[in-house]
Amino acid sequence: MGGGEYLRKVFAWSAEEEKDLAAMMAAGLGMAGPVALGAMVGQLPAGLVAAVGGLLVGNANTGPDQRTQVRNLAAILATVFAALCSVALIAGNGWWTYAAMILLASAAAIIGGYSRELTVATGRFIVFLVIILSIAESGHDGESLFALMGSGALGTAALAFLFGSLARAVSPGLVPKAVKATPPPISAARRFNHWRRSLQHLGGWQFALRLAFCLTVASIIHMMWLDHRFIWIMLTVAILSQRQIEVVPVKITQSAIGVAIGVAATELIAARTVPIWLLVSVIALLAGARPWLLTRSYLAYSACATPLVVLILDAGKPVAESLLIDRLIATMIGAGLVIAANLVARNLTAKAA
Repeated sequence: MGGGEYLRKVFAWSAEEEKDLAAMMAAGLGMAGPVALGAMVGQLPAGLVAAVGGLLVGNANTGPDQRTQVRNLAAILATVFAALCSVALIAGNGWWTYAAMILLASAAAIIGGYSRELTVATGRFIVFLVIILSIAESGHDGESLFALMGSGALGTAALAFLFGSLARAVSPGLVPKAVKATPPPISAARRFNHWRRSLQHLGGWQFALRLAFCLTVASIIHMMWLDHRFIWIMLTVAILSQRQIEVVPVKITQSAIGVAIGVAATELIAARTVPIWLLVSVIALLAGARPWLLTRSYLAYSACATPLVVLILDAGKPVAESLLIDRLIATMIGAGLVIAANLVARNLTAKAA
């Protein structure tokens, strides 16, 4: 891919995807609602944790019919609660927590090679695992984290189902059309045999090995400099690592530019104490825009998600410029780790072929 073609893909804007207004409304209300409710009852930190549950479910597509939407929501909720249970079991044990996280993420990467559906599910699980673990580090015990974040996820899923049902009843044009027919499914036996054979070669393990290497280095950096909140490196690695080897994926460049823009925007939004009504309004706007931007430009999506996550984590209080710089540096480190691992893995698999 030439430099001009690469840059074109980095800054590309897709207008092919249809607007999913129901998903946008559910995502916005699913995050802003718990924050507003928590502020009203004097429990803003609890509302913010519940909002993270909404964040995890907020990208669920509405689907052309009720059955498809229920299936989509059930798949995402299953992944959310699997990650919540995992964090509840491993959190609070120092280095052992991160060792367990790396093992879980690596196992998920291996299992994901079984089928396309598991590839999507395990990819979500890895990202959710790191996000929830970062929230657990803020001092929430496993039970409260499970209850608050789980209720936020369930509430957002319920809103998505409600808005989706209303949209389909009002006009089919308000929801995405049905996808084209897919090829007949492959039998479980054939899938298993193909997966088992892939694990007899380095290629079947390369994604898990790359992920484990990057997460291990990220964990060491985070534990050595706890004051800098470098757990953001792990999140960057989880998001940017891809099953197929591409040394410098377009997604990495888009994420780096998007986070830089998002950090600058956050500096404007959170340079001083944010009134609760403004915090709720900005969260609703950014959360509602996420599902729409994700289908159009990952660069714009990253720029939107960065201030949203920072506002949630910092509860509307002034965000120190040093913390924003740390997050930008962490993104660059995470991207660098992914690129280095991709380069090494490509050379090793080429020699083994």
